[in-house]
Amino acid sequence: MHHFPRPLLAYAAIALLHLTAIATGLSGAATATKPLLMLTLLWYWLPAAASAGKAGRWVTAALVFSLCGDVLLDMAKYRPERQSWFLAGLGAFLLAQLAYVAAFHLFPPRGKGLVQYHPWWLLPLLAYLISFFRTLWPGIPEALRLPIVLYGLAISTMVASAMNLGGRLPAPCYRLVVWGAMSFLLSDSLIGLSRFRPEAWGWPLPQLWIMLTYIAGQGLIVVGLRSALSPKPTA
Repeated sequence: MHHFPRPLLAYAAIALLHLTAIATGLSGAATATKPLLMLTLLWYWLPAAASAGKAGRWVTAALVFSLCGDVLLDMAKYRPERQSWFLAGLGAFLLAQLAYVAAFHLFPPRGKGLVQYHPWWLLPLLAYLISFFRTLWPGIPEALRLPIVLYGLAISTMVASAMNLGGRLPAPCYRLVVWGAMSFLLSDSLIGLSRFRPEAWGWPLPQLWIMLTYIAGQGLIVVGLRSALSPKPTA
């Protein structure tokens, strides 16, 4: 019987602390625990990264860029009047999405995947992207429209690249990665709604839902990829 990897236990514990801090209004604790999330995922991923070759290095880069994005977007939250912090955070996550795209393309075994054989699987993703931008567009300041569109294209490409791992990864690992990518997309969609169309947001505690889907998304992607490399993960 295999024990649960220590880094994932740490990730779950930090996630619980972070979400509890958000729910109870402890902003200092939420800020302090947020960077630890990607650090614990790096702790889990790095021992397996070398066995994935170039793809492994790109996953590492995606996690590092995400860590930077987490810190920068937290700065933007405390200084909402300054768009530079938000743009910097958006840029870091844009690089994270592109790093994931490269990783999924290079991930062993390489070759054609689901989307390349059946491109119509992308139609629901395209429909979602168009409808979401139509909802968001009136609330986006003109100076931010191009960066937001570029980021939307990047994360949609990341989701499409994750979908294309179908047939290339074992089915259980593939499902983890795809659900993770979709959860990541949902998290970023919630950020867009809460920031640019708050009147369309009907739930309390938007940051709680944003972070819950983000934590799930990143965790599922990394666990799915590592499980595909080694069916017997170690702590």
